[in-house]
Amino acid sequence: MFNRKLARHSLNRILLDYINKIPLSFNVKRIWIRSLHYVLPPLQILLVTFGNKFQFYLGITISVIIMFLFILLNGCILSSLENSLFDDNSNIADIVLELLKVNKNRHNQVRITQVFFILWIIYVTFIYNYRFT
Repeated sequence: MFNRKLARHSLNRILLDYINKIPLSFNVKRIWIRSLHYVLPPLQILLVTFGNKFQFYLGITISVIIMFLFILLNGCILSSLENSLFDDNSNIADIVLELLKVNKNRHNQVRITQVFFILWIIYVTFIYNYRFT
């Protein structure tokens, strides 16, 4: 039987080992991971909305990989890395949860991310049909 929590922990450990080999200070690496997590969604939106067909498919490929890992691991691997590197429980989904005045917990973070995945699929379908067909 596939254990999602164990798989997430194992992948997290592999990525942390790789990150530890990067010759930068621990603080710079932590900020780099969190910044990457906050920059990827807008980057994907820009690629899909304004990029050429190659950039569109690059944005979709990144999205599919992220969604696949999210479903497979029952959570975001970047969030898992952040939780390992930071002493806080901050999450990119917390922005929306706070605006909606919903409790910030893992269950709600996963649920709001799933809602955004559905909205993302609708958006990408619309953009593809509008721009490329």
